Amino acid sequence: MRIKTQARPVFKGDIVHIQRRTLNGYFFLVPKPETVRLIQYAYALAAERYGLVLHALCIMSTHVHVIASDPRGLHPEFTAYAHRTIALGLKKMHAIEGPIWHVGGVPVQRLVGRDAVVEALAYVRANPVAAGCVSAPSEYTGVFGVAEPEPLEVYSRRLSRPACFGPRSELPDEAVFRTSAPKLLLDELGEEGAERALKETIARHVAAACEERAAKNLGFLGMKRVLSVDIWRRAPSLGRSKYRPTYKGVVAEAIRQARATLALFREAYARAMMTFRHSDKYVLFPVGTYLMCRRYGCLTEEGIEGEIDEAEKLQAGARRCDTEPAVLTF
Repeated sequence: MRIKTQARPVFKGDIVHIQRRTLNGYFFLVPKPETVRLIQYAYALAAERYGLVLHALCIMSTHVHVIASDPRGLHPEFTAYAHRTIALGLKKMHAIEGPIWHVGGVPVQRLVGRDAVVEALAYVRANPVAAGCVSAPSEYTGVFGVAEPEPLEVYSRRLSRPACFGPRSELPDEAVFRTSAPKLLLDELGEEGAERALKETIARHVAAACEERAAKNLGFLGMKRVLSVDIWRRAPSLGRSKYRPTYKGVVAEAIRQARATLALFREAYARAMMTFRHSDKYVLFPVGTYLMCRRYGCLTEEGIEGEIDEAEKLQAGARRCDTEPAVLTF
């Protein structure tokens, strides 16, 4: 059964946290060297193609986490391209038939404010520890970006096209996978402040993960056991939440702003969609509209002049829809 979801905005300049799980929890993504190369290659190609700047990547056996800046507002296409490339490579590497990824939309969160960005980066960095794979992020072979002891250091790796694609593949011969710290953190905190914030927050997440496992008398597998798992093993089913958050904030003001922006977007989007369905194909959709623009060529309120934030543009879009009633045709 297809789950109906509400419209979600895609804003230019957002920092986003993208996650994706494998079909039925299969261990298709065990971070062996050839799998890591494939995934890095795919994300490197997608980032270059759609203009995203990668900050962190964590490859777990059943899912991936990516944190990236999206200057052009194209992260849905970035994700589709990268995950299609990964799926094609894994199918050829392991003779897998059928889908690789969990069916349904890709969970994406807007990270609103520097505190949310720092917390998300620390969460991704500490994820292998929280999952019981290793006792320290540095021991894990599938996590990249904001690495200790120099979290601001740029990570760069030149990759040849994986052999699984074959010599006739039209994919580029090479790609450069690169992660760097978000510009937002450097602009607002400076190098010293950004480095300190990342180090302290990562250490806090790792310590909390270790304490939680110790309280439950649970140890750590170690990379040798992590890499030895068969790809056809299945993880226990996760309880499915009714909610799929579209944003993450830490400071109360950032949460309030993100919630207000989402509400304004959905209100303006609903009004514009009503007008569009009543045969006005030239109606302006709110800034942040993605699918209607890409699929049907609809226009948005991007043309509003001046240095104003998304909320102001969305309010302008809502006012426009109030003053321009839908044209009804029968």
